[in-house]
Amino acid sequence: MSILYEIMEASWQLALQMAPYLALGFMVAGALHAFLPVRLVARYLGGETPGSVLRAVFVGIPLPLCSCGVLPVAASLRRAGAGKAPTLAFLVTTPVTGVDSIMATFALLGLPFTLLRMAASLIIGLVVGILVPGWVSVSDDREITEKRETESSTDEGPARATGPLKRVRMMLEHALFDVMEGLSGSLIGGLVIAGLITVLLPPETVEQYVGGGVYGILAATIIGIPLYVCATGSVPIAAVMILKGFTPGAALAFLIAGPATNAVALATVRKILGSKAMFLYLGTIFAGAVSFGMVTDAVGMMPLTVEVAVHGSSATHAWWKPAIAALLFGWAFVLYVRNSRIGRMISTFINKMDPSTHHTQGENDMQLLIQVPDMNCPHCKMTITKGLEEMDGVMHIEVDLSSRVVKVDTDDSVEPDQILDKISSLGYTPEINAR
Repeated sequence: MSILYEIMEASWQLALQMAPYLALGFMVAGALHAFLPVRLVARYLGGETPGSVLRAVFVGIPLPLCSCGVLPVAASLRRAGAGKAPTLAFLVTTPVTGVDSIMATFALLGLPFTLLRMAASLIIGLVVGILVPGWVSVSDDREITEKRETESSTDEGPARATGPLKRVRMMLEHALFDVMEGLSGSLIGGLVIAGLITVLLPPETVEQYVGGGVYGILAATIIGIPLYVCATGSVPIAAVMILKGFTPGAALAFLIAGPATNAVALATVRKILGSKAMFLYLGTIFAGAVSFGMVTDAVGMMPLTVEVAVHGSSATHAWWKPAIAALLFGWAFVLYVRNSRIGRMISTFINKMDPSTHHTQGENDMQLLIQVPDMNCPHCKMTITKGLEEMDGVMHIEVDLSSRVVKVDTDDSVEPDQILDKISSLGYTPEINAR
């Protein structure tokens, strides 16, 4: 029990340090969503010029999207007219940072380390974007036109919310539901993992089995590439890595490689941009993570706030800091449970008991079971649900993340191909299982 208490205490100290900055980051993320529509962004990302790449990088840095959540947005930008170079730069830059993760990095690792992380994201994004024209065929970009009025759920909101009060409401809904729902699992998981490492991993273990210098950086990069960890959830893990003997360079390499890549991201990049772009994407992230890790260690940058963040300080926290931490991470836990198997079972039971959620099925109504193999996170669920809700004739939608199945009830005005086309337009690969 004492070990469990120590793990909870270490995680709580990290939560206290991060919570105020995260809360501000979520609000800024909501404002970006409410006032910065995707199609407006795509208008400035056409072509393969260095200018379009630079704009894509600056747009991607503050957006709070993980390596999974960024995929449908990137596919949407691509279909809306964005070139291959800025699209790939956007895919590299966006998952590494985000206004929420920037705030979390500042809280735990200090301003210099935060600026270095942002610089790494910017430079790696610029490099991959500049390399695209010489590596990937871009001749087909002239054929891309703006065929669709709606490309993703992220694109619709600002177009509908014309009044300031509606935009503020959209900002709050996006921050408290969409963004936090997408990050809740990684955020809680990152705190728990950081607590476990703090208590259970002796510092001498890293020195004995991994070592410092380039070997630690390579190990952190190789570990990070296949993992699915968001930019914010990776911050407490990186902070504790430093305490346990990894160099700051190795921690930065993990912060770059972990959020930027995973198996689903690689498959999707290959699908929307081609195999050559996928290898360029992976190679640039690997090289960038290792290079920036070595630069960080060469300049001797040591974050000064990690020890206080993990072990706490002698000063008493102001009352509002624990309050914000309890509200923020409590709400994240609620959202996480709601998306768990138990939460889905409870939701299904409530829907069955509530007559208002039922609909009368006519003779020609259909029920489609659609397999979506690249639907992996709550952000994917939100994107597909909102996209299908916009369609006339769609009466009921159920999304099961565990089985990656979407159940759609429609009337006879909707053809199955229309449902498939809509899900495809959101950046996914649907297949009908049954009717």
